[in-house]
Parts: sequence; C-alpha cells; structure tokens
Amino acid sequence: MSLLSDLDFQYNWRYEFKYRLTLQQYLQVINACQPFVQPDPFTKAVPAMKYLVRSLYFDSLDYQTYNEKNGGNQSRMKYRIRTYNTLLQSDSVIRVELKFREGVRTGKHGKIISAGAFTHFMKRYHWHCEPDPVLIEFERQLHARILRPKVLVEYFREGYISRRREDLRITFDHHVQSAQTKMLFPGQAFFRQHHPHQIILEIKCHDKQPDWLKKIVETHKLKIESNSKYCQGIEITQLDFVNHALRV
Repeated sequence: MSLLSDLDFQYNWRYEFKYRLTLQQYLQVINACQPFVQPDPFTKAVPAMKYLVRSLYFDSLDYQTYNEKNGGNQSRMKYRIRTYNTLLQSDSVIRVELKFREGVRTGKHGKIISAGAFTHFMKRYHWHCEPDPVLIEFERQLHARILRPKVLVEYFREGYISRRREDLRITFDHHVQSAQTKMLFPGQAFFRQHHPHQIILEIKCHDKQPDWLKKIVETHKLKIESNSKYCQGIEITQLDFVNHALRV
C-alpha cells in the first residue's frame, strides 16, 4: 500500500493545458497576458527572467511509463529527480518528485533533499536521510518496478502567476532538450532539441481557465497538444528502442 495516502495534504489535483508556440505566437501571447499576470518568484530571481529546470527521469527496464503514456493509460505515474542547477554543490536544490495522472487531472508530490542524500541514493538506491512518505514511495517503486535513470531533460522556464490571485500558473518553456545519460549532473552530455524554434506554453489551474485567458487562447487559435517531455526525450535520444517498440 502506498504511503502517499499518509500525506496530510493528500493529492493536490490540477488541470494542465499544453500548447506549442512559434516565436511570433509567444510574443503575442505574452504581451496579451501582461495586464493579468506577474512573474513568479523563481522567474524574478534570475536576471534573464528564465530559470533552468533539469529532470532525470526513471523508468522500468521495459519502459512501462513510456508505454503507458503512449498507450493512453488514464492512470499513470512519472518518477523523476529535479534540480535547478548545472553543477552538484552543497547548496544545490534537488527535489524528488512523483507526478501522477488520473484522467484529465494531474498532481505532484515532492521532497527537497540534500546534495549528500542525492549522492548516496544514486550509488545505492536507498535513502540515507530522514524518513519521508515521498522518498519511501519513490524507493519502493524503484525496487518493485526495477526503475533506472533513462533520460535527462532540461529547459529554461519563464513562469507567471495571476495578479488577481486566481489559482493559476502560466509557464513558457524555452530550448527544451534531452540527453541520454544516467546522471543528473553529467560532466558531458550530448543534448538534442525537442522542437527547435518552438516555445511550450503550459496553463495550470485547479479549476477552469479564467475568461480573459480563454479569450487569449481563442484569439491566437492555440491548439491543445500532448507534450510529454519525457516521451519526447526518449524518442529523440533512444531511436533504436522506439523503432523496436513500433515493430513489436
């Protein structure tokens, strides 16, 4: 039985809407949104107004997570370790995450860990730190499903929140790219871009989109698209596996 049910806040469900924008669409949409949104604290904190997001995704030996997503499974989980740094240092922010989906709703549990705890886990696949439901469940799933690192995905995120205190977050992800590596902080890695010259817009809300945002989406004729960064990372870095899966 999953220990996540012991978390006092339970599942924090939300809806996600994803779109791929050209540079021109991005400029039009960001300008249209300006009266209604303001940069989130992470975006404000960096001079370029875009902060690095880097995620190491885990999957089973037979790529169960990848196949569940491509097969349209309505109940599924992703396992990843995320950072906002390029180098492993004592003050690096590292977060263990379980991202889940039920139908059209998504949710996420996470736990920030120390650089030392991360290093120990990657060597032994066991947490040597204070017990936590997220870490316990991550380790349990890792051993039950034989999860291993499969691909590293990184991009630069530009995030906004509503000026009207609406429960809303809007992000623009730039230069999304992936590398086939088993490390979160590789010394060297060959990255391939997912969709050159495109920016990924994600709208995240716990209820329906506000009217002003729906109008912007409609005005600029944006189309909702499936946009799993993990699946795209597998497809562009591990073509032999994808071709074999298609033949089977």
